[in-house]
Amino acid sequence: MYDSTIAGTDVAFRTSRLLPENRTIFAEASVLNGNGQAIITSSRLAGQTRQRLTLLAPDGSANVNLGTRHPRFTWRSANVTNPRRRGTML
Repeated sequence: MYDSTIAGTDVAFRTSRLLPENRTIFAEASVLNGNGQAIITSSRLAGQTRQRLTLLAPDGSANVNLGTRHPRFTWRSANVTNPRRRGTML
């Protein structure tokens, strides 16, 4: 769960840590009036996180002794936003 309150007309939300792998992400937003009362609340599917680490070699299944001290992996990082230039992907 990520919870944040930001006021204004042009806002951006950032997380301080990676979201869990292979999970469906939902977003919920509420618009409040000047008294703090909710005028409207909306929830929607925001996307899905992917797997970050994948074993390439040797080819094996879960809970199997791989028989090597040097397995090969591939890593996929999440998109990273440059904090100095809003909205620009690195």
